[in-house]
Amino acid sequence: MSIIICSNTAYKKINESGLIEKILNKKEVLHDMFLYHSIWNEETEDILNKVSRFYLNPERGISEKSVLFKDIINLDNKIDKSCSFLNFDENLIEKPCFLGYLVLGDNISDYKKYNFSSLRSLVESISSFCVGEQQLLRKFQDEYVWRNKTYRNEISKNIHGDLHASQADVSDKTYLDKTLFGEEEEIFDSYKEIWPHGISAYQDWSQFLVASLKYAEYLGKEKMKEIVNWKDVLEEAGGGVGTNAAEAEFGTDFSEYSLNFLMDTPVFQKGMMLKQFPLSIYSQFKNSYYPFFENGKLFYLMENESGNISMESLSHVYEDKRFSKILEYNEEDLPHILIASYKYFARDRSKMYRIMDYFNLKHK
Repeated sequence: MSIIICSNTAYKKINESGLIEKILNKKEVLHDMFLYHSIWNEETEDILNKVSRFYLNPERGISEKSVLFKDIINLDNKIDKSCSFLNFDENLIEKPCFLGYLVLGDNISDYKKYNFSSLRSLVESISSFCVGEQQLLRKFQDEYVWRNKTYRNEISKNIHGDLHASQADVSDKTYLDKTLFGEEEEIFDSYKEIWPHGISAYQDWSQFLVASLKYAEYLGKEKMKEIVNWKDVLEEAGGGVGTNAAEAEFGTDFSEYSLNFLMDTPVFQKGMMLKQFPLSIYSQFKNSYYPFFENGKLFYLMENESGNISMESLSHVYEDKRFSKILEYNEEDLPHILIASYKYFARDRSKMYRIMDYFNLKHK
């Protein structure tokens, strides 16, 4: 299923202009709005009544304000007539003035103050941020999100403690165009409709964490602060988030032999022939995902008959197999991957402590 994500340009403008703080000041009302799929609540009632009175005034004339309020009226009518649960996000994106006005009020006309070249680009960016970054509006978060130049990355756990790591391409292009008055206007897509792709791990995050640590070794960054001082880094990030699973409370069987075997399991790496089975992550969907190091990057691959990647030169076991790339991380992503792993590691968190102690002792 496709989802709506704020583009990198819109996100950068929202962030640099200080608008994220203003949006989060409306966190409670926005949380309820997305939860109940309704634009009507105690705070917005005054706004919607004000808009109705203005728009129904026959002497209102044509102005930027009338165009703005017309968009809000049309949104109210559209949500009232549609199945709001299914189309709510799409309606807010199609009629973006409501969320823009909710966040900025009458200051919305001062769009140049926020480094936007038009009112439309401002309200579209605010709406795409609110819709695409809804995890920031929730009272409890089980997701860790960050961006690089190309991707919006997310690592999360579900109620059972299972890992999910996903990625969405949010790169976009901007260009300048001249308005009817000869002024230059920056044009960009404020949002993208994308199909995220990712990996999952059933019950145990150990292989994902070990793959990340081995990636640090591959980069020569095994003594980075996020590894050496990992407990302090976790505390700065708000501490770990546990689960109610039995494994979290009573632990699992993780012998010294199991630990040594896990830490010694190799990872697919370009130019290195493996003599044993590589590290892999098993999902509840019976898929296996394989970390792979190449050109300074960490890829996650999945076996796929129509895939365009061959591992024949790296392992005789997989000479007849084809793979597809699911995730692509680079060096700047590594601190985020580690922090998210520490924060949400499930189900038996004691494994994480033993893995980190083993790795840090090895590189002492």
